[in-house]
Amino acid sequence: MKIRVLKIAVHAALLALAMLYGIMVAKFKLPPYHLIQPLYRVLIAETNLEIPKEYFETDVTKLISIRDSQDIARLRDTLISFLWGQPKLPSFLPSAIVKGFKDNRYNDIPSLSRIDKLSIVMEFGLESHVYHFIPKTPNNKIVLFHRGHGGDFYKSKEQISEFLDSGYTVAAFSMPLLGLNNQPTVYPKNRS
Repeated sequence: MKIRVLKIAVHAALLALAMLYGIMVAKFKLPPYHLIQPLYRVLIAETNLEIPKEYFETDVTKLISIRDSQDIARLRDTLISFLWGQPKLPSFLPSAIVKGFKDNRYNDIPSLSRIDKLSIVMEFGLESHVYHFIPKTPNNKIVLFHRGHGGDFYKSKEQISEFLDSGYTVAAFSMPLLGLNNQPTVYPKNRS
């Protein structure tokens, strides 16, 4: 049980660090900035989204105040509480993992070694399917790729391919109810 709690804590810390690194990538144009910037432009063009000028007036780096391991632990706890509405990470793990999953839509990516498919069953029978793209020549870094409201992450195959070409492992997600995810009709009870 202690090992499982430790794994969850490590995953939460890694998620927080990944989010912070994402901010640093944008601010200081660190790798993989050159791969992400064209994708960002494509997504903005597809949604005709205008970014409010106030977003560019905020200096995010001044809002970050991490100085030591206690700050990281405090931030991790705050993120867990904010994201999951409870003091601990949910205990569920993927319901199924299929290693070497075959999806012919990605057969033409030469740098792709294999796809592992993770299926996660959530409340109300919602299923989310995550593709874990593994490159032939890994650089031991991962990109968490979320398509947002733009539908199936397959629509970003070109960008996923560029990450793989550069050695990044890619975990690709679509919003619940979009892409490969199921679309059940749910009638939740009134919660008060």
